[in-house]
Amino acid sequence: VVLVVVLVGVVQKMVYFHERKFVQLLGLDLSVFQGK
Repeated sequence: VVLVVVLVGVVQKMVYFHERKFVQLLGLDLSVFQGK
């Protein structure tokens, strides 16, 4: 049971970091688009 909880936590962290990177990339694209 503990192993499952740890796995879920790791997956959530991975998804969280991936979403942050995606949002940062999206923000950069939007700023470049607005700059043009």
